Amino acid sequence: MFTRRKQLDRRRYYTREFLESLASKLTEAGFDRITTILPHNYPSVDPKNSEVPFTEFLERERNYAAVILKATSTSRNELMKILFINSNSRAVFADDTFPMAESEPSGLYFQSPDPACVFRSIRPVVPE
Repeated sequence: MFTRRKQLDRRRYYTREFLESLASKLTEAGFDRITTILPHNYPSVDPKNSEVPFTEFLERERNYAAVILKATSTSRNELMKILFINSNSRAVFADDTFPMAESEPSGLYFQSPDPACVFRSIRPVVPE
């Protein structure tokens, strides 16, 4: 597997409309499973079930310190994770790629068996 990471602009604010548009574009790009990983150190989040469908995340209308958008393409065996940080707090995730939001800036992680896809796909996902 080939992987690539990219830091996102710390000053950029990601709105609900942006996240909805991003999820729509990921679906169009062939990612068939889009979920959100919530920080499991929140009292309202069950640590055993911290990964929820993206639509359920939007329905909650909660403002978390950080979340991870996870998109999977089972047909191409590709994985994309995007860490969105709202504030500098101790958001802890049950995730190997982004275990703590405090220790790194917002970022994008892409994994694919095709090296050309890794470098081509990472650019247009989240604008600078």
